[in-house]
Amino acid sequence: MGKAASRWTTMTPAIILLGVAGITSLSCNIAGAGTNLPPATPKFDGQAPGEPQKIFRKIAGVIKGIDSKGKTITIQLPEAAQTCLITPQTKFTRDGVPARLGDLVIGEAVDCTVVSIHGNPSNGGMRDELVSLDTKERSQKK
Repeated sequence: MGKAASRWTTMTPAIILLGVAGITSLSCNIAGAGTNLPPATPKFDGQAPGEPQKIFRKIAGVIKGIDSKGKTITIQLPEAAQTCLITPQTKFTRDGVPARLGDLVIGEAVDCTVVSIHGNPSNGGMRDELVSLDTKERSQKK
């Protein structure tokens, strides 16, 4: 029994050292867990983390209102009216020929491309920008 007891006393410091090293390693991994996370991934292809989400849509309706000072245009859609911001990049056409905001008339039928931008806290989180607007000659003549 003397040999077994002496082996135990010789191995005990090694076992304690391994246990302390394991606990230290585990606690370091837990403490650093938040720093080793991969960066947040975009929710949509091509969207960088923190970048506002942009969704492009085609809409067709009738011009309900034009606010040249406020730089907005309201399009009456079948389900509801939609107000869009006019930007310096907005393109206006009349049957495919370049036009200006001043050429538009309330009541005209239009086809539009709108981009809805979500995730911009400076403006309440969402806005709709008018990308392009084309008035169509939809005459009632027969």
